[in-house]
Order: sequence, then structure tokens, then C-alpha cells
Amino acid sequence: MDNETPEFDGPVEVDEAYMGGIEGNKHASKRTHPDGGTVGKVAVVGIKDQDTGQVHAEVTESTSRKALQDVAHRNTTEGATAYTDDHKVYRGIEGVSHQTVNTRSVST
Repeated sequence: MDNETPEFDGPVEVDEAYMGGIEGNKHASKRTHPDGGTVGKVAVVGIKDQDTGQVHAEVTESTSRKALQDVAHRNTTEGATAYTDDHKVYRGIEGVSHQTVNTRSVST
């Protein structure tokens, strides 16, 4: 781990997102995919330490289980508690106590 990346003691929240704008908001000549989706967007994974409020985010080439879990493992201390959504890619993060939040039951 490099010196600029914080290692969080936890509990932490981990989630991924795609950045790049909404296709419907772009001029027709700038649209990369008529139906939207993740085409032309960049995947970013973020970790937030609940105690300190510090955040670490990094671009990831993939949102595969290995890629997302590597970021979480690399940036948290052994035994930290990690909260994620219930996406199956987060199951079994090495070295952390993993808890899920069922996002389908959250109302706004």
C-alpha cells in the first residue's frame, strides 16, 4: 500500500459506482449508447471510514469480485467491519468482518 492511501480501522462502508453522465442529458452527437447503461462510463470503488469520515476512492478497471474485494482488503485493517450492499461480489472479503445492508428495503 502506498503512503497516500489511508488504511481504515473500521467500521467502513464500501460501494462501487459508474461515473460519466446520463446519456439522455447529452447532445445526440455525444451519446455513446442510446439505452444508457455503463457503456462509456468509468467504474469507481469508494470506502468510507464511519468513525473518521475519511474517504478513499479509486478507479477500477473491473467491478468483478476480485477487483472490488482487493480494494476493500488493501485499504482496511485486519478484522475491520465492512458494510456493503447485498451485491454478491462483496461476499467473503478477506480479513474483514462483512455485514450487508439490504438496499431494497430502504425507503426515501
